[in-house]
Amino acid sequence: MSDKLPWLMSALTIWMTLLAGNKHKSAWLVGLVNQALWLIWIIAVGAWGLLPMNAALWIVYGRNHLRWTSEQGTEVALGKRLSPKDPQPETAVEALRPRPAHSQATVQS
Repeated sequence: MSDKLPWLMSALTIWMTLLAGNKHKSAWLVGLVNQALWLIWIIAVGAWGLLPMNAALWIVYGRNHLRWTSEQGTEVALGKRLSPKDPQPETAVEALRPRPAHSQATVQS
């Protein structure tokens, strides 16, 4: 099993990355399951130098999962505005478009 586990972990890492790129809500859960497999493998082969990476990814994936499953996180994952007081940023194309000049018509008497 220890010779097949790295293949499984690699496949899960690629799948999780694709899910996260597509903003799928279960991406970080897949990552957490994968980190459990990494921890088993680290202990089985004695690759202790990978423990800091494993611990950091547990924290990051757990945080991301909590943020994406909260109401605000779901809005971020779906590309919606956070709140009315946080306006949607302009796209790069919109920011480069010339703005119409605001002219005030003078009223002659």
